[in-house]
Amino acid sequence: MVTLTYPGRLHDGKVEFTSQIDLPEGSEVYIVVAPGIEMRIAQRKANGWLVDYVGNMVMAADGALVQQGSRWVWRFHAYLTALTHEPYGPIGFVDVDTNTGAILSDQRAIEVMRERGARYSRPAQAAA
Repeated sequence: MVTLTYPGRLHDGKVEFTSQIDLPEGSEVYIVVAPGIEMRIAQRKANGWLVDYVGNMVMAADGALVQQGSRWVWRFHAYLTALTHEPYGPIGFVDVDTNTGAILSDQRAIEVMRERGARYSRPAQAAA
């Protein structure tokens, strides 16, 4: 199956293509909506949320676009960082809504990341 892409925009609920196109009658058509929030911006939001709710030594990385039900999200793995070692993890993940930029991770995600991060910060105690 050959896939062709035709750029356009949604205006007043209708798709308007940037140039005139003629498709064969009976063509199968799929509409893919590009995320409203770029990955770079979503990653900054995820990093800010991690600092505010999990800890200042946690960073978001490895972003991927994933579908969550009917919603698309940018999902970032969370890593524990320090100047003395490479990042540990991932210790969890942060989801950012691709349309609104809202953080979708909840209190349970915070608790999981803190618990997993604590294991890395005191490995000698865990072995004893």
